[in-house]
Amino acid sequence: MSLFTKIKKAKAQGYYRTFELLFCRFVPPWIFRYSKGDIYDFDFEKLKSVADSLSSEASNSLVTKCLEGTTGSEQPDDDERMRLRDFTYSCVPLESTANDLAYAIYDANEPSKLLGGVWIALDSFSEDNLGLEFQFGKNQAWLYCAFVAPSARGRGVYKKLVSFVASDLEQRGYSQLLAIIQPWNRISRMMHQKPSQGIIGTLSSIRVFGWAWISHRGNLKVDKRLVTNVKARPANIAIGKLGYPSVANTSGKAAFNHSSRVSPTTSKHPAT
Repeated sequence: MSLFTKIKKAKAQGYYRTFELLFCRFVPPWIFRYSKGDIYDFDFEKLKSVADSLSSEASNSLVTKCLEGTTGSEQPDDDERMRLRDFTYSCVPLESTANDLAYAIYDANEPSKLLGGVWIALDSFSEDNLGLEFQFGKNQAWLYCAFVAPSARGRGVYKKLVSFVASDLEQRGYSQLLAIIQPWNRISRMMHQKPSQGIIGTLSSIRVFGWAWISHRGNLKVDKRLVTNVKARPANIAIGKLGYPSVANTSGKAAFNHSSRVSPTTSKHPAT
């Protein structure tokens, strides 16, 4: 890749985002991490309609599928889920994704060719590099990883996939789909602002070695501001809903459920 191409790519995704990617590549998370993100509450109807702009030819050339895991294992879609994990660079451990939903999109003319993928957490999700653990209500789902192959971009792959994800989650009884997006991640913000209802709150974390300092605003509930052991005792976060006065009125269960998943790690935010 030429220097001009690299500069052009950095400008497209944002210089802050480019710096963050480079920094995280060379500086281990146990030394230092900083992240700040806005939590978006997506509109299911808007998400389901984003694929309407695709031509019938483009839409028919894409095939979507939900790959479900089973508690304690990766069955029944073991091979496909594993392949999707590698494809999307999802670094969340196997034991913490057994209950998550994985969504894949393929080329209809080449059924074995993956074009993109999305991962959805249902009960809880942890960012132990930042000392954070999200606890979700029974109707809440969390989009924590999204990726489209560079060669497939421009074909409406993500529109088709996220539309399918919204329809499938709604059929399963979920009424709220959430994601955290960093303000300097220009591409992801551009893609997700339009189908969202708005921003519920903002969350930030500064980690230095095993300690983390948490700050937030909006309709979020955080049980601690200072984390002294990011892996063993993270800050628990519950997320409310737009237009509601407090998290407690919207979660559908206790704000914090400590029977959460084991050893989760850093997520890949929807950024492509």
